[in-house]
Amino acid sequence: MVGGVILSANQNTSQFEPQAAADDKRIYVYLEGGWDAGDQMYIHYWGGSTSNTFDSASPMIQVINNYWVGMFYYDVPGNTTNFLVKDRENGNGGKNSNQSVDISMSSIFLTGPTNYKAVAISAWLGSDQTKRSATAVDNLGLSNSDVVALLNKIDTCSSSTANGFNAYPQIDDLFFTTNTFTGSTTVEDDFGESTTITNKKNRLSENYNRGSAN
Repeated sequence: MVGGVILSANQNTSQFEPQAAADDKRIYVYLEGGWDAGDQMYIHYWGGSTSNTFDSASPMIQVINNYWVGMFYYDVPGNTTNFLVKDRENGNGGKNSNQSVDISMSSIFLTGPTNYKAVAISAWLGSDQTKRSATAVDNLGLSNSDVVALLNKIDTCSSSTANGFNAYPQIDDLFFTTNTFTGSTTVEDDFGESTTITNKKNRLSENYNRGSAN
């Protein structure tokens, strides 16, 4: 669900999405157990050049609807320091179990060698007053259809670190490191003509290493 519009897993959501800035970072989060408002997720982030508030959280994009309860993402300013996720824009319905604990950006964008993580938000922990735990996950176990849905949202011609070729190290670490795909599977690209998993991966890698989308 984006801004009150219910979307299918394969529906093009680009018309609903804010455009990523060049130095934004994309946060990938999945929910292991539903919360009161169902399979939707909002993000409250702070500490960077811009932020929002707990009572004006931003809707995340549900990119895969059957990865646990759902896989979501959101692009935040690159200097964001912390965030939490929850089930609604305003408040938490009076239950801490409808939100996560605070999550540090440094726990999922690690310094040193390429090391990126997604975030798993736990199921209900036995009490409405207990916030959902958050676990940094090294690699995502993905199917062909999962990686196609994720690659649909990456623009090989953009230099953005959130959804362009400069996001390749993150994409490679999270999507490709521990998964084997049928590389000829079609990617219904949101940013251009349909392609394949292999072709899109190779194009992103080439543009990243070259530093341009020539």
